[in-house]
Amino acid sequence: MPLLRNTLIFFLSLSAVLLTQHLTLPAQAEESASPRTYDERLSVGDLTEQYHEAINDLFNDKIRELVALGTTGRAEDLESLLTRIEPPALRMENGLPTKRAPCDSGNLSTYCLSLDGTNEFFIFREALIRVQERLQTQARTQVQSLEEAQQAQNAEAGNSTNNAFSTDVQQQQRAVIGVGAELNKIQEELSIARTALDQGLAAYNELQLALPMHMKYKQIIGTLEEYRGKLSSIRRQVEWYPATFIDVTTSKCT
Repeated sequence: MPLLRNTLIFFLSLSAVLLTQHLTLPAQAEESASPRTYDERLSVGDLTEQYHEAINDLFNDKIRELVALGTTGRAEDLESLLTRIEPPALRMENGLPTKRAPCDSGNLSTYCLSLDGTNEFFIFREALIRVQERLQTQARTQVQSLEEAQQAQNAEAGNSTNNAFSTDVQQQQRAVIGVGAELNKIQEELSIARTALDQGLAAYNELQLALPMHMKYKQIIGTLEEYRGKLSSIRRQVEWYPATFIDVTTSKCT
């Protein structure tokens, strides 16, 4: 029994430490504040599912816009893409850069997406902190109930109702273990969410860099095909000319 209680105390202290050691909110994240809220009354799994759906929608919207511009091959779309993937301009104070201008909804830069994604991550993180606090309170209550049930069972060790107390103790043990597992799951899901966000931004940045090159490549291919067509036309016209000089005294140009 002390082992079970100490294990739960370890989960409580560990979750409190780890939740305070994650990313620091960037100074400009508040400029792209998300209206989304998370209900801390939900389970850790439900909150995590909502977060990943939100991040998935955020990335998909930007990717759709990128691909829509990056697959036309038109020069004007290339210019538009090159403009929209640039981060906002730096603000200068006393001749020194301070921070960037706010991101608008049409900006497709990795910088602006990272602000939106990080902001969403921290809203999710705050919700998990509130869930953690609720679970910690619940855990303390359950540990106390478990100890009381254990004491009652020990006091009634020779009584015929001993089995009923044993069942009560087992139920309390399962409840305590379940809370400990949920607290541990918070750390796992938070770590997964942070890693997924980092990897998603890296992949998006690669796409953002590759698309302009892809569009320019399509333009070059189009130009080469046009050149090939004109060269073929010239060749067909030249074929009408004779291959040798006619009725001249020499076969060479002088």
